[in-house]
Amino acid sequence: MFSEFDLTGEIAKLELRRPWRGGMESSVLVKVGDMRVVVFAMDQARKMNEHHAAGTVSVHVSRGGVRLRVGEEEVRLGGWWVAGYRGRREA
Repeated sequence: MFSEFDLTGEIAKLELRRPWRGGMESSVLVKVGDMRVVVFAMDQARKMNEHHAAGTVSVHVSRGGVRLRVGEEEVRLGGWWVAGYRGRREA
């Protein structure tokens, strides 16, 4: 199965929903089996609470930067990041 979407357009749709309740908005673009592709838009300095999601993590930061903690490791992101990790994470 192939999925195609306009990431810039999806981000623009989220921007139109401002102001965001809780400083963040998201939209599920792909949901197939255990794979999810979710686009998030977040206010500056917004923190996403720790959560658990099984499967591989892929993060693409299109604007700004993000600090991501996965397990005991913390990384600062400004592009693509992929990791096979099954556990708790927060951004």
